[in-house]
Amino acid sequence: MTDLSIFLIHSVTGRPDDVIKIRPIMDRYHISFCSPHSNIYHFMYCTEDETFRYVDDLMQMLPVDREPYSSLQFNFPCFPSLLFRMADAQDLRYVIRERLSSVLGNWPEARALALALAQPLALAQPLALAQPLALAQPSAAATVRAPAQPVTATDQDLSFVNPPSIFRILFSDENQMPPE
Repeated sequence: MTDLSIFLIHSVTGRPDDVIKIRPIMDRYHISFCSPHSNIYHFMYCTEDETFRYVDDLMQMLPVDREPYSSLQFNFPCFPSLLFRMADAQDLRYVIRERLSSVLGNWPEARALALALAQPLALAQPLALAQPLALAQPSAAATVRAPAQPVTATDQDLSFVNPPSIFRILFSDENQMPPE
């Protein structure tokens, strides 16, 4: 799963960045804060509204901190990494809120980079075109047999269709049938 990461970058060279991560967990959001130099890790589960409030509070409070961070980096899923000066944090609240709204409303899916790069066209093509061809040509081990009773139906009455019974008709070898 892809996290939304917020890196709080210190002006002191060599000091590790503090990191806030947000990720969806069912109908909530898991928000974690990690400060490696202080050996602190906190997390909480929030609703969507609480998540907005958390980020809003962060953007309001960071610029007035007495020991301020020098920069702020947002890594939104499915979006380029954005690096901001801390002095601009309050001015960016609206932009960050809009981006956060977009992500929380439709969290992007994570896929392995190798798969995404190796098969970009295969993922874009509908699978429905290839599927009927595979079922229409049974393998050498499978034989097609007719149902015990003749099946008749009208366009209005197709309630007799039961997917496991269709597979039973198509495949005589029980080992090749999908589980019910």
